[in-house]
Amino acid sequence: DPGSQLAINELLRREKEGLLDSDQLNDLIDLMLKYQADRERPWRTEMGDLIEKFWVDGKLDRDIWETYTAKFLVDICELKVRPRIVIGSPSGVLVQRNFRDLRCGSGRYIEFLLREKNGITRVGSTIVGRVDLTGTTVGHDNGELYSSNSSALTKQQWQPIKPGKQKITFDVELAILESVGPDASEGLDVFASRQATFETEATFLPAGQSTVNVNVDPAMKDEVDRAITIKRVETGPMSQPTDSEKHFARVVLAVQPRPIDNIFTIVIRDGETEYNAGEHAHIIAAGDGNNRISIAPIAADLSGKRIDVILRPAPGEAENSIDLFEIWGEEIVFEDVLVEQ
Repeated sequence: DPGSQLAINELLRREKEGLLDSDQLNDLIDLMLKYQADRERPWRTEMGDLIEKFWVDGKLDRDIWETYTAKFLVDICELKVRPRIVIGSPSGVLVQRNFRDLRCGSGRYIEFLLREKNGITRVGSTIVGRVDLTGTTVGHDNGELYSSNSSALTKQQWQPIKPGKQKITFDVELAILESVGPDASEGLDVFASRQATFETEATFLPAGQSTVNVNVDPAMKDEVDRAITIKRVETGPMSQPTDSEKHFARVVLAVQPRPIDNIFTIVIRDGETEYNAGEHAHIIAAGDGNNRISIAPIAADLSGKRIDVILRPAPGEAENSIDLFEIWGEEIVFEDVLVEQ
């Protein structure tokens, strides 16, 4: 079977070793385009890298290039929202688009931008959000690509939305733009675009309810406390200081897997004074590890001081997330931490 995975592997090997003539290369490109179009066949980034290398080297006709890039926008998006949303939530309705099975290269030779233009989110017929995004980089090596948006709603906007199950739609024009072309410069060529409507649903709850369980089970405490440690706290002058904020604080945490999710704001306490050391709450999934770094402007120079670092649970932020429903509910405090210059 000339279209089998073994045949693809062998042809890629021969191309790499310079063993294919021009006609054989053209046949290989045609075969790879058939693979890209057939979602039942496995896709390998080496196939995308080869096509993209030919384009960068000026060896690929534009019509073939446009056929290749057009496949990026076929059935790649899944719409996600929080399955239960409290009416009146401060952040409105968070909508996330997950883009999967991006049948392109690894980003070794070329990168693309995914543009979301004139995006409108509706709950039923009520508009709850708008979005125009142009800078989402597309490539397999990014892992699962996603974009999200939400906006605060007024009481008047919330009013038509009643408790119960509601359909949520997101209408958008998707386009693939070239960000790095054959001349290695920025570009805005649109290679593929389509108007798309994505749908999902959520159950809306009356105002004042909660969909987050704050867990303080003593049996988990030691394991949670051991899993998050502080590596260092640093400070220095801001490059563009304001009247109220002339320094920054950088907090570096080491994180190991834990039995429960964490979402918290990072607070620095100097005596009786507290500084927010992160503009946004930090979300750490239970099985997640590695380091977390938080940088925020602060009003005071704390270099050389010994301070406390507090990880303060943020259930309100969990309420505004896509998939946090149970979080650890006690503060984690690191005392007497030296602030390094």
